[in-house]
Amino acid sequence: NVTVGHDVSIGDNCFFGPNSSILGGVTIKENVLIGAGSIILPKVRGSKNVVLGINSSVYSNVKEGSTVMTTPAREVFKSNLHNED
Repeated sequence: NVTVGHDVSIGDNCFFGPNSSILGGVTIKENVLIGAGSIILPKVRGSKNVVLGINSSVYSNVKEGSTVMTTPAREVFKSNLHNED
């Protein structure tokens, strides 16, 4: 099961692992993988090409091309593979 709150925007090519939760006012852009058991708290803005590790909690915005994990979620890897910069 995936729980999605009110006023959530989800881009193309996103994958949500089981038991993940996206609370209200969240924007998730394209090519995002959200690991099982993860939670994204209200008003978070996610970027493109992001991986969120299992059982992570996102309290703040995530940079493009990042892999984040733990609680609170911290960047553990940054990829420039898909960035247009």
